[in-house]
Amino acid sequence: MTVAEDIAAGRLRWASEPRLGGSVNEDRVGMSREAVWVLDGAGTPAGVSSCCDKDAAWYVERIDAALNRQLEQRDDAPLVEILAAAIADVQHEHAAGCAEPTSGRGPSSTVAIARRRGTWLDTLVLGDSTILLDHGTHVATIRDTRLAEIAPELRREIKTAIAAGHGYRQAEHEHRRAELVHAERQSRNRDGGYWIAADDPTAATHALTARYPIGPVPTGIRRVVLMTDGAHRATSMFAIYDSESTLLDAANSTGPASCIRQIRSVEAEDASGRQHPRTKHSDDASLVLWNMSDRPEGRSA
Repeated sequence: MTVAEDIAAGRLRWASEPRLGGSVNEDRVGMSREAVWVLDGAGTPAGVSSCCDKDAAWYVERIDAALNRQLEQRDDAPLVEILAAAIADVQHEHAAGCAEPTSGRGPSSTVAIARRRGTWLDTLVLGDSTILLDHGTHVATIRDTRLAEIAPELRREIKTAIAAGHGYRQAEHEHRRAELVHAERQSRNRDGGYWIAADDPTAATHALTARYPIGPVPTGIRRVVLMTDGAHRATSMFAIYDSESTLLDAANSTGPASCIRQIRSVEAEDASGRQHPRTKHSDDASLVLWNMSDRPEGRSA
């Protein structure tokens, strides 16, 4: 059973949209023969310098292509090795046209991958994207929270100002956002900080990885959701759904695009951020649902 066959049978569905008012989507949904992934590029706000003209949209396009290439060529390699090789490939491209490719001011992306290997599912999460796993009896969440732990006081300051009605367009907000990006860059791909796909292939070794059986066996996986943090807002920020399990069921019953529309509705209604204080009014959002409950048995890994 391939990803293409799952798509044709309606077992794999996805949606990906830019933020409200945005014309460029810095998220990406990618697929190979037996794997699916979501990427979330880190955009650079106004007033923050970059090492060159290669931006988040460029990075997610190139890391997407590199992951596809590595997975097709080395389908049995561990996902950590696949991701490390993909990061190295893109870093080589970056360095070819940038004088400071390892300055820490270049583009980056979160990564969440689910790969089927026969009757087993391999998962990898690097950065603040999320994977939900339906085990039949419960839904488990794989989420890397290390980025959210950087500069907590500044994050609270931003949200407090937004809640007080100071707005996203004010100069003070842009200044705080720039400070936050600087703090994140100082902690990027360092012990005690957080790890993300950027200019260091060894970041892949810090990803959260696991392996699970697929199907109606103890702890077996029935359904999988992969999503960027813009889609995870549905539960983590807006409480559109009262649990990750409810979100997964909604994605299954109404589709990933419907879930994102619900998020956009809340963002539009709360344009000032006073009801739901957040560092960004809206964010690119991607959600993939992979239903594994009705597939025939595959080969063993």
